[in-house]
Amino acid sequence: MPNKLQALVRTHCADRNLSARNLAERIGIGYPAALALLRKGAVPRKPDHRENLRKELGLDAESWAQVVASSQRGGIDIPEEGQLTLQQLILKSLLAHGYTEQSFAKATGIPYPTVMGITRKGAIPRSDTLASIGVHLAIEQDILEEAVAASKAAGRPQARPVAVEDLGHGDIPEEKSGPDAPNLAQSALDVVHHSGVTMGAWAKEHSIPYLALSQLVKTGRVPKRKSTIEAIRTALALPEEDFVAAFEASRDHPTPATPHTKEDDAATPLQAALIRLVTERRMTVKAFADAADLSVLTATRLLKRGDLPGRTATNQKLRALLGLNESDYDALMARSRAALGLAAQETAGDADDEDEERALESRDPLQNLVSKLDGKKRAALTTFLKTLSDN
Repeated sequence: MPNKLQALVRTHCADRNLSARNLAERIGIGYPAALALLRKGAVPRKPDHRENLRKELGLDAESWAQVVASSQRGGIDIPEEGQLTLQQLILKSLLAHGYTEQSFAKATGIPYPTVMGITRKGAIPRSDTLASIGVHLAIEQDILEEAVAASKAAGRPQARPVAVEDLGHGDIPEEKSGPDAPNLAQSALDVVHHSGVTMGAWAKEHSIPYLALSQLVKTGRVPKRKSTIEAIRTALALPEEDFVAAFEASRDHPTPATPHTKEDDAATPLQAALIRLVTERRMTVKAFADAADLSVLTATRLLKRGDLPGRTATNQKLRALLGLNESDYDALMARSRAALGLAAQETAGDADDEDEERALESRDPLQNLVSKLDGKKRAALTTFLKTLSDN
């Protein structure tokens, strides 16, 4: 079922006859981000892109905050009236001010895990941290105190450190224990993946030994050093009960984390099928282009951007490469168009770039290579060619 943002965007595009590419141009985001917005309701990451989308949809700041809060992963409903919990209050104010959790953390110096703990887990931070957040979001102290009281009454977890010495002695609900419980390795990898940085950079940012984190993710075995466990706990910003459950799941049943694949982030079933093909055959983009008898430009757009092919010849080449019969390929394309909110006859992709491709393909190979060089490299090449001509 579409989330609130996805439903709003789809309706907006349908009413104005906008394609995914049109939407991307209007709000200044990349084409893949527009596809993800239409297909999954994925909220743009950058604050300026979010603001452009808010204006495009014609939403005021408070309405925008409510829509985004309910549409993010693990969505939070923010009522229009009544007492808000601290989680609802901070998240609503943060989004209404145009922040993401990450941009707010960078702007204020408040640790990102602390911000995430409040907005995603409902944790209550220390009083000094809470006061600082209130100042940056222009929330009065008495309103903060009322929200804290509402959170405590609702049974929200308070942010208190886990005693590493006591791990293994908690009273963990049955549904959170056992081999199928969420484990520490997967929790860590998920957070790293969604942070948008490499594992090494994430480990350095949170003062976690890289080898210990890598070993946890690859083997599922928990670190032995208490300081490392505590650093991971702080970085993950999990409620105490959830962290203890994840720790014990990994300690008792070490299980490697399941890696995230490019296929998971595919915008359409066609893109997922092509990524799977390239991965299984260990192809580069150039090898894929050669195998499909396509230009590298078209191959890149199909694989990286999720464009849909517009020309009959391109569709025939892809169908042959995927080994599908005509009806199966047509069904795949129909699902891909539906994922982008496109009409049956509408396409998005290399059909619009036919003239550009022909121009590129008609060039001399040397011209193609030179066109890819930056200014410094062109200057160096020019000097080298002059040397050759002088000789």
